[in-house]
Amino acid sequence: MELNWENIVIDFTEIDNNEIIKNWIWLIGEDKSPIMISCIGDMFLEGTGGKVYWLNVGDGTIEEVANSKEEFLSKMNESEISANWFMFGLVSEIYDSGLTPKPGKLFSYKVPPVVGGEYVPDNFEIKDIIEHFDFSGDLHKKIKDLPEGTPITILDE
Repeated sequence: MELNWENIVIDFTEIDNNEIIKNWIWLIGEDKSPIMISCIGDMFLEGTGGKVYWLNVGDGTIEEVANSKEEFLSKMNESEISANWFMFGLVSEIYDSGLTPKPGKLFSYKVPPVVGGEYVPDNFEIKDIIEHFDFSGDLHKKIKDLPEGTPITILDE
């Protein structure tokens, strides 16, 4: 599939930002708000000082990526940086597998990478935006202090 920003970035304008980030406050703090969500379930946030941060949901990490929204948007046009942030190759493969998120949905891990899931199309499903960020934020919060290699079981509710 040929990708464009319309199928790489998810429209979340109809969703309360506080609902999206509530289970990630422990990591991102209370001074940031979402400015962009990728179809693969990562989020970009703007802090009160204007800096932009990348919430990598697969890793459960946050990283400062730009000093301003303008710098962030400029970096999106740099192919190596944007390919890392938005995983173009994998996203194209997921679309080619037949999955297409509808409004309010995105691609989400069946088995999160932090517990052994792989970055392959078969490990993705379509999930509600809030459900994706609630589950992933809760999972990362619960396991953040566990020693590496600790066995983890995720139960379906």
